[in-house]
Amino acid sequence: MDLETVKKLNILMGELREGKISNEDFAILDNLVATDREVCQFYVDYVMVWADLYGFQAASCPELSLDNMGVIKLSGTRLLEALAEREDAAEAIEEQKETPIEAVPVPKKPKLNINLYKLHRLKFMAAVACLILFFSIFIYDSYYRSYTDIATITELAGLEQDSQGNPISLGTHFFPDDILTIKQGIVKLFINNGVELVIEGPATVTFKSEKELHLEKGNLYANVSKSAIGFTVNTPFSRIVDMGTEFGVGVNVARSIRTEVYKGLVELSTNASSANSKKVTLKVGQAGEISSVGKIICSDFSLDDRMYIRDVREFESGRALLNTNLIVNGDFEHDKVVYAKGISDTTKLSQNNIALYGWQDTGPATVNTYDTWGTGGDNAFTEMEICIVPENKGNNFYVAHGISNVYQEISVSDLDWKINRSTVAYNFSAWMGGWADQNDSLVIQLDFVDKDDKVLSTAMIVPATPQERNNIPGFRKEFSSGTVPAGTDKIKISLITSEFDGNTADAYVDNMVLILK
Repeated sequence: MDLETVKKLNILMGELREGKISNEDFAILDNLVATDREVCQFYVDYVMVWADLYGFQAASCPELSLDNMGVIKLSGTRLLEALAEREDAAEAIEEQKETPIEAVPVPKKPKLNINLYKLHRLKFMAAVACLILFFSIFIYDSYYRSYTDIATITELAGLEQDSQGNPISLGTHFFPDDILTIKQGIVKLFINNGVELVIEGPATVTFKSEKELHLEKGNLYANVSKSAIGFTVNTPFSRIVDMGTEFGVGVNVARSIRTEVYKGLVELSTNASSANSKKVTLKVGQAGEISSVGKIICSDFSLDDRMYIRDVREFESGRALLNTNLIVNGDFEHDKVVYAKGISDTTKLSQNNIALYGWQDTGPATVNTYDTWGTGGDNAFTEMEICIVPENKGNNFYVAHGISNVYQEISVSDLDWKINRSTVAYNFSAWMGGWADQNDSLVIQLDFVDKDDKVLSTAMIVPATPQERNNIPGFRKEFSSGTVPAGTDKIKISLITSEFDGNTADAYVDNMVLILK
């Protein structure tokens, strides 16, 4: 029988005892008694104690009258007053028996008509009632309180759980020793003592109490109110005690632990139960890392480069940058051009030097169409069977036309919490080509840039040489991949043509894709 049922039952029994219960409430009580064994036993015990107490009340107070239903007209408060009067009378009788009567005449008290057997029986039942109350409180402390929830999920996103984990959803409650297992995604919880938690999967967390939890693996952010100072996070090799703060903790697959402090102070220790435990106090902008061998390494970090996510919206914004092509107009299909067949590339490209959508374009670079490449007709890409063209090509492709540098910048700041862990990989691909045996030179450059516009790393993608294309006009798919450097705020993609062979830079690009994972 849960706590809510006990509360509801007490209200219904109280209304029944006072004679104020409605027909609807009586029907609810009747149904509970008929369908729940524990409720039925509670009802029987309650009625027996109630009946005994009122019976003893009537026996000890014969002057009380009954109503036409045979119910004693005496409130619960009056019962206690009557009991107190009988106690005083009993003490007076005992004193008369024990104290010798002196010769001095003393006015005699009027003889009370008291049935001592009934009085002692009443005292016995009062003692039983006290015992029942005591054990009720004990049961509440040992049973109901231990099953009172300590944390509740208030937000979640992208959630995926292991099949072994208990299903969770918005509003799920956690009790002492409950385990939260997340394969992927994020949950935000509120602990009853005023702590806000954001836990990012994969993670395994055991809730010990309102003041303590165990983080076996995963990433955790905690915002601790003043009323919850002393909140503790235990990990396999460390213990983090809050001293009024905001902090983040991560346990990775290699079992190394990192703690970052964003506000206030944190006490970080290793193997708290060991006599050889090491302890440090971390301030704002300081991080402590503990290896699996128990060594603590402290360092300063920029709050802009934090590793732990603070809310669900931040997670969703960052997740939108993953597993999708981040390049705007990488296939150049947004640009519209119409070329007449039979006109040379040099003429028509010069006449149609459009500004490329999504790109910073101030040079001669523009787009051509597959069906009018060259002079069109038999010379078009679509008509030359020996030409290799991109998979799923559209109508257009990029042409450098001359010395040029077009670029676009892609902000990844919403993903900084994940990038700063060096756990974000990038995959870049592009179809790059040229004309026959001409050595027109075009490279695609990826610059990973921080918040201060400092280039942290660069990746270069070059096309196949004419010899690698067998001196045949067309394209070849090129690739680049790696890890996005920690601290990256944006990625700059540049199409750079520095020299060309002939009247036109026949350097081609199409279907560019940049995906972060």
